[in-house]
Amino acid sequence: MSSEQKSFSSNFIEDPKEGVEASNTDPNKEMSDQEKMVSEYQEYRNKLANEILSVSKGERKCVLEDAKKLRQYWEASLFKIEQRRVLYDEYPTEEPIPTVELVSKYLSEEDRPTGEKIVFEVDDRDVYNISAPVRVGDKQYIVGRMEKRSEWAKSQVAFFAENEADGVWEKDPSLPFYDLEDSFVTRVGDEIVFGGVRVWQAPNKPDGWVDWQTVFYRGKDLENMKEFAHSPVGMKDVRLAEFSDGTIGVFTRPLGGVAGRGKIGFAHINSLEELTPEKLIRARVLKEKFIAEEWGGVNEVHVLPDGKVGVIGHISAYDNEKNKHYYAMSFVYDPETHQSSKIKIIATREDFPKGAAKVANEKVPNELVDIVFPGGIVGLNDDFVTLYCGLSDTEAGRIKIKNPFK
Repeated sequence: MSSEQKSFSSNFIEDPKEGVEASNTDPNKEMSDQEKMVSEYQEYRNKLANEILSVSKGERKCVLEDAKKLRQYWEASLFKIEQRRVLYDEYPTEEPIPTVELVSKYLSEEDRPTGEKIVFEVDDRDVYNISAPVRVGDKQYIVGRMEKRSEWAKSQVAFFAENEADGVWEKDPSLPFYDLEDSFVTRVGDEIVFGGVRVWQAPNKPDGWVDWQTVFYRGKDLENMKEFAHSPVGMKDVRLAEFSDGTIGVFTRPLGGVAGRGKIGFAHINSLEELTPEKLIRARVLKEKFIAEEWGGVNEVHVLPDGKVGVIGHISAYDNEKNKHYYAMSFVYDPETHQSSKIKIIATREDFPKGAAKVANEKVPNELVDIVFPGGIVGLNDDFVTLYCGLSDTEAGRIKIKNPFK
């Protein structure tokens, strides 16, 4: 078993009570329907925590010896928690809008912008699924995923700095590569927080089947980043935003159970030390964002002047030929009321010059043609922003669009 899996199992099993509240309900007082739901939910969470504690000693040995049991244990726990949370979500939500309707509305708009491709100096690998540029010290960097066109699940990410003479982005030779996919960079306090998706061969599965989790690094500079946290196995698209009071909003992407092919979750934590798998599993699910057959996730978040959160993300669907369709989207989330605006499409693959697409499955050669995977925006305070994206799992581009949060 990999070190990542061992670390996950110890974090999840040994600290099961984190975030579990005790019920202070007076049994002699008649409760409202809402109070009854909250009380029952609290009792359920305590019961779940006790169940985990009761098996932890015997289960730990099994978990560490058998990664398959670890995965099954996590999936079962995720399903229970997410199913219960949706049942007791007291906040009203709207019905999700199918992607085809969102895209149709976007394509009907007049004067849609046209994007351009970004050139990277690299070896024989493609660079795609990039971050938006971030300034660190006196340099501005893009973090980009590098992978050969013929390979899959063998990515590395690197930090690229722009050569102002010709506009080409070049790898910074002083910084390490990371064996990750789809990375991101943000700041929390006086630290840089960098992360991405780590993948490995799934145990007890045929070659090519992988497991994955989001891993996080922190540091005062890019030369000295240390890994400090990770998501549950099977969770991508985890993003952070620091609020004015120093607390942190965390967007998650649960998978399976009521989360289906992948929905967006939100958790509020007090510090980076609380960025744990247990906290992420317990995130509130925004079930109104995607219909059952579709999925999506968060790529970048911005705390807005009014305290709400501007989200840049993706929404995705299959067509009848099993081709994937990924679109860049945005919405605004209120962490106080847990309400959010409707999703709107902000870019499609048609908005960029044509290009090659990766073929991950020869049986579905056009599977990745219609892919825009947003990294983030630059120019948050302006009327127009520049959106940075990955294209068709082979290239990267940028496009100037109306600020989706104004």
